[in-house]
Amino acid sequence: MAFILLAIFILIPIIEIAFIIEVGGFLGFWMTIGLILLTAVIGSYLIRLQGIGVIRRLQNQLGRQEPPVQEIVDGAALVLAGIMLLTPGFFTDMVGFLLLIPPLRQILGRAIKMKMSSFNAASDKGSYHSKDTIIDLEAEDITEKSNNMTEAALNIKENEKNPNSPWHDG
Repeated sequence: MAFILLAIFILIPIIEIAFIIEVGGFLGFWMTIGLILLTAVIGSYLIRLQGIGVIRRLQNQLGRQEPPVQEIVDGAALVLAGIMLLTPGFFTDMVGFLLLIPPLRQILGRAIKMKMSSFNAASDKGSYHSKDTIIDLEAEDITEKSNNMTEAALNIKENEKNPNSPWHDG
């Protein structure tokens, strides 16, 4: 995972510099700067519009007491798109604009759901489900009464009630 992050932090700036040099050589310096600023402004406007829609859908889902899974994915994708669009460069702008396309976000949401369900299925395989009786005790129950109860517990016969028990009826 660390290698992937390192590669991303090295490769993305190299790709951005290459794109800016190529576009700058074709359009010129000022047009390239203007295009970078224009993509940031247009992207911010589109994120604002789509973000309001996602918030409305999220509120409707919560009002119907349904899990807003796709809306959460959409919201996270819009945050990532905003970061990408505000980062100067053409490659990150392209990725940011792709994240603004709702069908692509739905595909991303389905992929995440499948990954999560396979993760949950894998984690359930190794889970331990005890059929034994569970006794819920506080630390004080064990430490304060353990000395008194140990001796009494050793003297208890199988079907005999313990008079020292806090649940003893009297």
